[in-house]
Amino acid sequence: MLNLNNVLLSGILDKEPERIRHHSGKLVRLSLLTEESHLNDKGRLIRISHIHPLTAWGNNAELAERFLKKGSRVYVEGKLIHNYYYDRMGVRRKVSEVKISGLKILD
Repeated sequence: MLNLNNVLLSGILDKEPERIRHHSGKLVRLSLLTEESHLNDKGRLIRISHIHPLTAWGNNAELAERFLKKGSRVYVEGKLIHNYYYDRMGVRRKVSEVKISGLKILD
């Protein structure tokens, strides 16, 4: 049986890349805006926007930090990651993000 965790996204960065200091190396957080559209039952065009949190490590983090800015068009490949942490009140929280394995600048 095949197990697969592969994400492909193309969109526009809706924030400036954010460099995070991390003990495992260089980390840059990105936020990607994608849109989809469809016609509703009355024939009216409906647009839906989605924000996808992304993380870039190593060489991809270098590229993101040096060449990307808010409004940049990018294509990313990666995998969906789920992380857990405890907030200040001790409640366990889940954060999902795409860990980038490939990054292509479309601008």
